[in-house]
Amino acid sequence: MKNIFLIFIFLFFAELNCQEWISPKGINACVIYYQGSGDSQAEASGYMINRGFKSPTTGEKIICNKGIDIIQDIWVAPELSEVVLAARKECLIKKMLHPWQTFQEHMIRKSYVQAGIRVLSEADESPKKTLAAHSINWPIVTFGQHPDLIEHRKRVESFCQEPSRLMDDQIWMGPSRGAAVTFLAAALANKENPRLLDPVKLIILEGCYGSVDSTLHTLYNSRIYRKAIELLFTTFTAYKKDGINPFDMVRYFPKHIPVAFITSKIDKQVPELETEKLVRALMQEGHENVYLQILGHSEHGSYISGNKKDAKHYEDFMHALFQQLNLPYIPKYANEGRGLVAAAKMNAQALK
Repeated sequence: MKNIFLIFIFLFFAELNCQEWISPKGINACVIYYQGSGDSQAEASGYMINRGFKSPTTGEKIICNKGIDIIQDIWVAPELSEVVLAARKECLIKKMLHPWQTFQEHMIRKSYVQAGIRVLSEADESPKKTLAAHSINWPIVTFGQHPDLIEHRKRVESFCQEPSRLMDDQIWMGPSRGAAVTFLAAALANKENPRLLDPVKLIILEGCYGSVDSTLHTLYNSRIYRKAIELLFTTFTAYKKDGINPFDMVRYFPKHIPVAFITSKIDKQVPELETEKLVRALMQEGHENVYLQILGHSEHGSYISGNKKDAKHYEDFMHALFQQLNLPYIPKYANEGRGLVAAAKMNAQALK
């Protein structure tokens, strides 16, 4: 019995050890993250399960007990101006006077419970606003156009101005709108000042679209329906139909930086076909460092939590790719994801 107990203890600690991050180059790799439409940076906590980060906007700790672990370290910027934080204490009358804002906050709180996201404040801190819920100032949302690109550049510049970060590798990452912003930011930097991209070792684009117009054409056959949605966007948000989009900048996207696209067969907001259009455009421009991972059972915005098998594949794939690129990784996941990296490479090559 004693020997069995010792073996159990050994295996337990061996399992813990194999889930620790290791760095092949002995340096840090930090993710510069840009969130999707309607979200705050709190959603990034789902990619760094049980560790989380501190918000520079409110000082609150954001932590998630669900999701996956593919972000070892994250650079967190102040929240976008479109994100209207909830009041920590708000009277019923004020809620009744702002029903749309109250409804949005309710839906965010509900989604956080489902996603396992918790917002914690220190005992000696009492911010008037909280990231536990928010609403969106939709009239200033642009779905990945120039205001977003300006904000992305600010985030990169603030990261580079931090002395302790000068030697860090960078990983640029975003889901949905954030993926489009990240794609465009990389293409513009490569066009205007390629040296800005020297520290960037990987770009991760989840649920990325080539353009809003192309996505609507992929989703809907009815021209009338597409026009109605475009009218909603141009009327109630700052989206411009003739604004910049990823398809416009394919020829400038850096060929030397590996890029991983994540999509899903059942994504009904940014369909697999739409992401494949963008990958095909890159491949036809001569890009070789492209990976396309196709999940099978996850809805848009739920790639890391909607289906356990998909989430595991996502996590294993990323760590195997990290290992291949000499970025920090978790050996257990990397070992299980090597075949997924090869398959993702083949998926992209097949679109040439």
